[in-house]
Amino acid sequence: MFRHYLALITSTIQKLTLDHMRVLALYALGGFGALWVLYVIISASVYPSLENEPVAEAELLPKFEYAQMPKPGPQTPFEDANGKTLTLGAKKGKVLLVNFWATWCAPCIEEMPTLDRLQAELGGPDFEVVAINLNREGMAEAKAYLTRNNLSNLAAYNEKGFKFPRAIGVSGLPVTLLIDRNGLEIGRQLGPEEWDSRAAKAFLMRYIER
Repeated sequence: MFRHYLALITSTIQKLTLDHMRVLALYALGGFGALWVLYVIISASVYPSLENEPVAEAELLPKFEYAQMPKPGPQTPFEDANGKTLTLGAKKGKVLLVNFWATWCAPCIEEMPTLDRLQAELGGPDFEVVAINLNREGMAEAKAYLTRNNLSNLAAYNEKGFKFPRAIGVSGLPVTLLIDRNGLEIGRQLGPEEWDSRAAKAFLMRYIER
């Protein structure tokens, strides 16, 4: 019986002309293409895109420098908009992005709007952008600058003795520290950053959600 079927198949193949073979090849190719398209569609709907895969923290903010080990954040006194003296310890329990800036610092001026938008989006009981102005002119200049540039989401803070940079061992501006809920410095970044970018927010949310 098997030999009979084999002989029948062989005879059929021998009777196929070259044109028949070409037609069959086209049908086979078309069927394969249709199956491939169907596979791509199903894969896209079932499996997450590579763009949504977790990204290493170092890839999100490559200029961010981690502290070798968590250490207490600086406790240099500074002034709020009401003239009250406080330290970062007063904000313990929140994740803090502490930015040091000045109105005469061009890179600072460039990144201030990004900090303002970040505070508007993520600011609340778990997170705050603490932008501390280091102008020697004092709080009046800091408040005037924020008002003049419509940076309404940032609270006005000032430290006019330039003690903070010395306390944290830096001389240039801007510099930004990331402080965890326990008041420990996670790390810092020297130079400006787009703090409201998708990468920066993803980086910060990893600490806010802990």
